[in-house]
Amino acid sequence: MPDYREIDEFLRELQDASQRLDSAAFRTRVLERIRSRVSFDSGCWTVGVATGGTLPHDILVVGAPPRAGDEARILWYRDTVAAGQPAAALRFERTADATPFDAHERALLQLFASQACGAWRGAEQTSLLRQLCRASQVAALVDAHGYVRAARGNFHATLRESWPQWREDRVPAPLREAMPPGLSLTRHGQRWSVEDAGGLLLVTVRSVGVMAALTDREKAVAAAVLDAGSQRVAAERLRISGNTVRNTLARIYAKLGVRDRVELAMRFRPELAPEAPARSGDFGAVRRVREPGRPAPAR
Repeated sequence: MPDYREIDEFLRELQDASQRLDSAAFRTRVLERIRSRVSFDSGCWTVGVATGGTLPHDILVVGAPPRAGDEARILWYRDTVAAGQPAAALRFERTADATPFDAHERALLQLFASQACGAWRGAEQTSLLRQLCRASQVAALVDAHGYVRAARGNFHATLRESWPQWREDRVPAPLREAMPPGLSLTRHGQRWSVEDAGGLLLVTVRSVGVMAALTDREKAVAAAVLDAGSQRVAAERLRISGNTVRNTLARIYAKLGVRDRVELAMRFRPELAPEAPARSGDFGAVRRVREPGRPAPAR
């Protein structure tokens, strides 16, 4: 039986190499590391893009077909992935005068090859992410189902900051719903943007802060509610209706990811404090948040 501790060690090595090496160097390293565990006289990769859930012909036929009697000295591994995703095949061969692969070696080669193909796709996607993003940018490549295929920066930690209850394998549902390319979502002072990346989606995040996440009206309403301590008093100070205050607060809570006024105060009062002195008779503040079409209050 294969030694799964050895498989785990091999996988860790592959994951480390996939983050540091380009695709060609990674494939060379893979063959070197496999040869250090199972000897073979020649090995090669063939890579391409899967179509319709199957591999194209040039991957299905890797090198020359084995001659009769040579099958025991040749092992082929063909990767199977979803349509549109990069795929690969690996071929290992011993010469005619060498000892054929035994059952243990074949099992190891199958496991090593399957891990290597998966890590190679990760290396391809990490390389693509490097090309698309600045070195300091927090970003990830995500498939259509929301699974992260490559990430850089503190992407997962930033996800947990925006969605503290998030514990899934996929990105949070609100972000998946915002994943058509060209859309963006602001939450907890972070703006998440989605772009097409040739079969995958590039998700980037940048900090915008409360002041950038909220409109002028929303900032004034939030500051007034926090300063007044109630929606009714805030509405009176701003000379707007209670319904307008409630609806505006609902938008503020959704944008900032808070549940109520208490959480809003605990997390964002310092940033909203400069907006707080909106009081009765402060007509500059009244005009700034007045509803379209609503006449200015009489002096």
